[in-house]
Amino acid sequence: MKATGRTLLRHTELGHWVMESFGRSPNEGGLHCLGVPTFPGQAWSEGWATAFSSLARNSSVYYDKQNGAMFWFDLELRRYSGANLWQRPSASSGLFQVMDENEVAAMLWELALDPAVGRASVLAALATSRLTVPPFGRGYTTRQWDPVCPPLEYNFTNESAPMLADYLDSLVCQGAPATAIDNVTSPTEFYPYPSNLPICNQGAMP
Repeated sequence: MKATGRTLLRHTELGHWVMESFGRSPNEGGLHCLGVPTFPGQAWSEGWATAFSSLARNSSVYYDKQNGAMFWFDLELRRYSGANLWQRPSASSGLFQVMDENEVAAMLWELALDPAVGRASVLAALATSRLTVPPFGRGYTTRQWDPVCPPLEYNFTNESAPMLADYLDSLVCQGAPATAIDNVTSPTEFYPYPSNLPICNQGAMP
């Protein structure tokens, strides 16, 4: 059965419910817009939900309708409608850089397809203490911002929040090979996650 935009939306919202129920939401608030990089907490939350939708449907392609217009993107090809590639992370910008939420989703999709990691491990990693019990190892705290894209001004909070690097810690500490993580993060070019130095002690800082 072909998935409709409404069905895809339900799957995405189910992904948010899964994070709230089995993991922990970053609770990072502010407007987010298609194709505009956002802060790590929100990128993690929205990226997880999109990846969960794709895994539930066994498809890397997401279709939706907003403001009367249809659009799509493909996690496997890392591109939006019209062959537009999205912005990749930069290795020089650190773990707390702004990211396209769909880059997070693309990494999770690739990890689930890798036989060395697999779908079960990708899903189970969400529920470990590294993603559920604060303070979170990488030390990220949430930002709050005005409803504009990209965010021009924002406020720091003292709320510890999980983000992509904490999730990757969870995967590696549960036995995922560092080489599999590096294959999707490309740490010397894109996302500089140190797969050889995961934080496996709750509350420890690198």
